[in-house]
Amino acid sequence: MSQEASLTVIAICCLLSVAAFVAVVVAAVVFVVKTKRSLEAKGKEIMDKVDPIVQDARAISTQAKETVDGIAARVDSIAGRVEETTTKLTDRVDDISDRVDTAVTPNLVTAVGTAATVAKVVEIVLRTSKVAQSAKTAAGEKDKTE
Repeated sequence: MSQEASLTVIAICCLLSVAAFVAVVVAAVVFVVKTKRSLEAKGKEIMDKVDPIVQDARAISTQAKETVDGIAARVDSIAGRVEETTTKLTDRVDDISDRVDTAVTPNLVTAVGTAATVAKVVEIVLRTSKVAQSAKTAAGEKDKTE
């Protein structure tokens, strides 16, 4: 084989190598494009399935937030009413306590004073009757001895 033939064979081999490389690159590009399209289709399919779920979740979260806000407003209102009622009850209890102190204390002091006086009178009467009884007994014993 001559040098020219060898160079021709080498050139043809190089051309075939480049053509094979180009074919591999083209095949790789086609594979990447088809894979991309397939992934996009699957992604769209998944998004079509997931989108209603996401919309439902958003609607539920919105309803939950509205419900929580409503409940919070009601709780605040009830807490305000409880505080007002507690204040009113405290004021009324204080007022009633003052009235009871004003009405009952003087009467109670009078009643206690009267009870103490009656107790003293009873005690004096009992002592007097004991002394009188003792005097009668002593007088009776003197009469017997005389």
